[in-house]
Amino acid sequence: DIICPMYTSIEGIEAWFQREDRDPRPFILCEYSHAMGNSNGSLADYDRLFDKYFHAGLQGGFIWEWIDHGLRYRRPSDGKVLTAYGGDFGDEPNDANFVCDGLLGPDRELHPACHELKYLARPMKVTAFSAETGRLQLRNVRSFRDSSDLVLRYRIVDEGQTRVEGTLPLPAVPAGENRELVIPDYQQHLATLKGASFLECTFVLADASEALPAGHEVGTEQLCLRVAGLSCVTLPAKSGSPVEGTESASGIALAAAGTVFRWDRESGLIKDIRLDGTPLLRSPLRPTLWRAATDNDGIKLWSGQGEKALARWRELGLPQFVLCCRGIRLRRHRDGSASVGTRLEGSGRARFNDARFDLTCHVQPDGTWSLEEKIHLHPELTDLPRVGLELCLDPSWTSLRYYGRGPWENYTDRREGTRIGWHELPLEEIELPYVMPQEYGHFTDVREMRLAGEGRALRITADALFEGNFLPHSTEQLFTALHREELERAPGAVLHLDIAHRGIGTGSCGPDTLPSYRLSAGKWQRRFLFHPVQPFA
Repeated sequence: DIICPMYTSIEGIEAWFQREDRDPRPFILCEYSHAMGNSNGSLADYDRLFDKYFHAGLQGGFIWEWIDHGLRYRRPSDGKVLTAYGGDFGDEPNDANFVCDGLLGPDRELHPACHELKYLARPMKVTAFSAETGRLQLRNVRSFRDSSDLVLRYRIVDEGQTRVEGTLPLPAVPAGENRELVIPDYQQHLATLKGASFLECTFVLADASEALPAGHEVGTEQLCLRVAGLSCVTLPAKSGSPVEGTESASGIALAAAGTVFRWDRESGLIKDIRLDGTPLLRSPLRPTLWRAATDNDGIKLWSGQGEKALARWRELGLPQFVLCCRGIRLRRHRDGSASVGTRLEGSGRARFNDARFDLTCHVQPDGTWSLEEKIHLHPELTDLPRVGLELCLDPSWTSLRYYGRGPWENYTDRREGTRIGWHELPLEEIELPYVMPQEYGHFTDVREMRLAGEGRALRITADALFEGNFLPHSTEQLFTALHREELERAPGAVLHLDIAHRGIGTGSCGPDTLPSYRLSAGKWQRRFLFHPVQPFA
């Protein structure tokens, strides 16, 4: 009665529906996305195909599966309680953690991908919007029921602050049809906006149903009204005493307005930054290309995965990547600023032409500084996990607030269900959501960060949007551990400032990350600006 392939690629589906001689039966993917660990990349890409070919017979597909099959288990050897999987009971043979492949964890906690799926499954969609007039075109994507059971709640947000909000009854849009709606007094509200602004629409139940209360959210949309420019990272000359610079056989030091920097000459790395005596780092700031592999990158407990990204990364030596300093130089500038430039070369396989990192830290007399990272990657170093910087922070830095996509983790191929705005990450509340430790907690389209702790804060911006993580675990801890209960929290937060980060894909059982969400070899560059400020109010 139907055609029901499994894990067909997007290209394969496109090719099928372009065929003039294709089978006319309904096309339903019996599985198309595998929810193992940090997964379900490209759900939105598939959803666009479902819309595109719906009338040609593409009726959607199924995600494998609903819930992780981990079991609460007290390990006899040490009495530690684990979320156990294949092999933890001495069972042979086994499939290791391959049974942990659900949208929910074993305790029924939602994995972040659920938010993406909920967004894509919303019953009402805004298919057109005029930012000049506030006119919306709504489409009821249901197959049978009209929209009379729903209400629209809207708000206009300017730089993260709600300026106006209201509620509108929806017209009874028949299933599969469109209607227009206009936000009241829209032009008046638009004239008051000053920065990055959005119209946020939330569709909720007008009345209680048998299962859900009145006001329950069934779908959201965030529509851009105005885009704000990025903060300038070309530091102007500042008044004040010139930056103090000293050199010794072991390193270089700079000091300005209570901010002190120290470089180790042998490694070429910034080993210490202090803001009025408060240390920022607990280990040297370093460039990085590595992430704790996800189950889609490669299942850590399996062999015979030579085609997976993790196998390639291991061949390149990324887990044991080594940096060597090829030069470090202090420059004093006429405007009173100073800079230190470092050239590093890196490899995990003793081929130090694999990667070159040119880092330039430019310090102003007022204690602000920029850090520019220029990266040149050998052609063999393509499809990498990430390109960026890693800062292992002193324990005094306990929270991060950022303006970007959130509030849940998101990646370039799994972020449609997020909202752009300010999001708070208190370190003590961050927990790994997956049974098998792996990369998690990432966020994209970051315009600004505010790192805070002990009554002080550090503002971080860049010359383009960037990505990041703020985690209580190091990459090494996440990659080495085999159960989340075995993870110990690092002595302080680990902050990643990424120029780019590989998508998630669904490669543990389905298609790998699409080429458009992978990182190429060649040149990468970003300049970050760091500015000590008052804590975020």
